[in-house]
Order: sequence, then structure tokens, then C-alpha cells
Amino acid sequence: MQPGDEIVSINGAPMFFWPRIPEMIQQNEGKPLEFEVVRNGERVAATIEPLLTGVEQDPQERWRIGVAFHNDVITRQLGFGAALSESLATNKKFAFLIFEFLGKIFSNEMSPRTLEGPIGIARLSGQAARQGLPDLIGLMAAISLNLGIFNLFPIPVLDGGLILLLLIEGFLRRDLSLRVKERIQQVGFAFLMLIAVFVIYNDIVKTLPERFERFFP
Repeated sequence: MQPGDEIVSINGAPMFFWPRIPEMIQQNEGKPLEFEVVRNGERVAATIEPLLTGVEQDPQERWRIGVAFHNDVITRQLGFGAALSESLATNKKFAFLIFEFLGKIFSNEMSPRTLEGPIGIARLSGQAARQGLPDLIGLMAAISLNLGIFNLFPIPVLDGGLILLLLIEGFLRRDLSLRVKERIQQVGFAFLMLIAVFVIYNDIVKTLPERFERFFP
């Protein structure tokens, strides 16, 4: 790591605001971390192994990577066109990070434990609020983008699932029966409930002390 590096992701998980970074380092419990940073406009990969140590400002032993975080807040006045262009570029960057993150989960390159549910989102929101309004707004925008992309997944019950059904009916040139549609919706609802149970369980486990967390799969 070098001064001025901008951390984009850790182990493939997008870093939308800096308080998430030390949290990820602690959760990894000393195992090597895969960092992706932007350095002089280019993306660079780095593997860093945290050390369990204390420092003068914080004597308590924690997992550390030997760097300090500097959070610059730069305010710029943009016209409508420039603001729209900047917004689209930022959303595009985070959208690609989200798909990369999901791809690594499905390919077993990352643990699903990195997913955050409602409890985790509330915790991150509290951290962002303590950092200031810009961080909180940035986090809310990232959550909104995540939900928007997730809603377009081809899963029954979601908008993406409805679009898929319409495409199937268009290809078949006939409507599916109400019974078939009901069964498809039931399967989609059950799938979403399983995801909800998993992420909430995951959130609860993350709130436990480290000595207890290891007993939960």
C-alpha cells in the first residue's frame, strides 16, 4: 500500500465508505486479504496479511495492516450535465463491483458471510452517520443501487422475474396458466425467504464476540 491509494474492494467486496474497511480486517481474523486499490488512476491488486498488535494511540490488540485511513471530503460545484455524467460514471463503477462481488461468491472465491442483511445495514448506517452526512448519503445511494440491481434479477416475485415470464409468454405466443404462474411465484417467494433467513442469521452471528462466532457455521 502507498500513500494516496484508494481502496476499492477487499476480497472482492466493494468498499463504499471507509469504516467498513477495519471491520472487514477484524472479521478476517488474520488471514491474508486481497485488496484492490486505485493508484494514479490505475487498478492495482495487493495481498496483505494483518498483524495482531496495538499502537500508541490504541494499545488494545487488534488486527491491523499498518496503514492509516485519510478521508478527504472534496466539494465541487457541478452543472446539471456534469453532475449527471458524474452520477452515471459512479453508478457504473459500483454496479460492476456488485456483479464482480456476486460472481466471486457463486464461484466460491468469497464466503457468503460477507453479505449484509438488515442488521448489518443498520450497523453500517450508524457508522456512516457518525462520519457525517456525505458518508451516510453515499451509503444510502449504494444500498439503493444494490436493491435496484437485485430487483432486476430473473427471480419470480421480483420485477426481473416478471420480465422473464413476459418474455417466455412472448416466445410461446400464449399466456401461461394461472396455476403455473402461482407455482412459479411460490417457488420464488420461498427462495427469497431462504435468502432473508440466511442473511439475518449471518448478521446475528457477526454481532457475537469472536470467541463465540467460530462455533457457528
